[in-house]
Amino acid sequence: MDKTAIQEINAQSALKALNVNLNEQHDIVVIPDGATPVDLVQFTDKRRWFTGKFNSSCLSSFIDYINNNKDTHLPLTHIYISTDSMTARAFFDIRHDDGSPGKCEHVATLGMRPTPEMSAIKDLCISDALNQRQLAEWLEEWGEIVTPFDKDNNDIDLKKAITAIRGMTIESLRKTDSEVGDMNQSRSTIDRIEAKGTAVTVAGFTAHHIMCYDEIATQDITVKLRIITTGETVAFKARMLRTQIIEQALRENLSDFIIKATAVSNTYLGEFRA
Repeated sequence: MDKTAIQEINAQSALKALNVNLNEQHDIVVIPDGATPVDLVQFTDKRRWFTGKFNSSCLSSFIDYINNNKDTHLPLTHIYISTDSMTARAFFDIRHDDGSPGKCEHVATLGMRPTPEMSAIKDLCISDALNQRQLAEWLEEWGEIVTPFDKDNNDIDLKKAITAIRGMTIESLRKTDSEVGDMNQSRSTIDRIEAKGTAVTVAGFTAHHIMCYDEIATQDITVKLRIITTGETVAFKARMLRTQIIEQALRENLSDFIIKATAVSNTYLGEFRA
C-alpha cells in the first residue's frame, strides 16, 4: 500500500468522524474535493416537502391561490404587502407546525399592472413635450375618460378643446417683463411670446373615476398642461397633480382588499426576503 493510498484512507476516516459529529449538532456534512452531491429526490415518487412559486398580475387569482392553499397551512401562512409598490408576497411554509423555521419555498407573488387608461395618462406625463397634433390625437383617442377644463377650471366640450389646441398660434408682444405662466413664457426681458387659442384655452383635463388597477377603487386624476413656446411652434408638457397622494391611496386600497379577502392573521405591511 503506497503513501497516496494511506493518505486517502486517513482522509476518509477523518471525514467520516467529522461528519458524524457535525450531523449530531448542525446537520452539516463535509465532502472531499472533486465529489459531486446528488439529490436523490428526483428518483423518488414524492418530494420531501412542497415547493412552488406562483406569480400573477391578477389580484383575484392571487387571492384565490392564497385561500386555496392556506387551509392546511393556516398557522404558517404569512403575507407581506409592499408599502412602496403595488406588489405583495405570500409564504405558505415560513414555519413548521412545531414553530421551527420552514424552507420558504412555497411562495405566491403579486405584481399588479396599471390599466390601459392609467398607463396612457402616466405615459403622457412622463413623455417629452407634445406638439399640437400629438396632444389633439391623444385627446381624440382617450376622450371618453377625460374632461378638459380652462384656466378658470370650467369644463370644456371635448371637440372644442381639440379644435382650440389645433388652432393655437403664437403671438409676439413687445414687453419689459420676465413672467412665466402655464399658458405663456418670456423669451427675453423685452420680447414676450404668448400662445393663444381660437376661442378657449385648454389648461388641463380631469379623468373621473378611473380604475388605475383592476379590482382596486377608482380615483379622480387631474392633469395640468403647460405650454412651451419656441420660435413659432407650440408644445405641451403634461403634469399629473397629487401623484404621491393618489399612489398612496392605491396602495392602501390594495392592502385593505388583501387583508379582508384572505383573513390571514399574519399579514404585514412591508417586504420580506427569505
